[in-house]
Amino acid sequence: MHIILASRSPRRIELLTQIQVSCTVMPADIDESVRLGELAEAYVQRLALEKAQAVRDSQTGADSDRLILAADTTVALNGEILGKPEDDTDAVRMLNKLSGTTHQVHTAIAICGYNCIMHAINTTQVTMKMLSETIIQDYVKSGEHR
Repeated sequence: MHIILASRSPRRIELLTQIQVSCTVMPADIDESVRLGELAEAYVQRLALEKAQAVRDSQTGADSDRLILAADTTVALNGEILGKPEDDTDAVRMLNKLSGTTHQVHTAIAICGYNCIMHAINTTQVTMKMLSETIIQDYVKSGEHR
């Protein structure tokens, strides 16, 4: 079975490597904008599906031994989708916003074979302690948020 990861996420690649799954990395080029009125769960599920479909559609020939894996994760606070930080300043702003709150982390996956798509979503409630400005700055400087 040939696995194609429709993501450029270093963490997703690392997770597959940890469980000794080899894959070809083929990021999907899709519009990741949030649609008007779109809820976080629907947003991540749509992105995972669109990524899998985009990579599937870019492949020529029918390969029944190919499996495309796509995923997306987003954070929501009080219904607001926070998305990925645009830069370090945005990361600091987001961490300050999340500090001391309970928020949701939504992750959706889509698996696409020759002619079948399966998908799932997981939502985790995360309670973050109050973070000092020093902790936030040190975390952002570490680059872990990228």
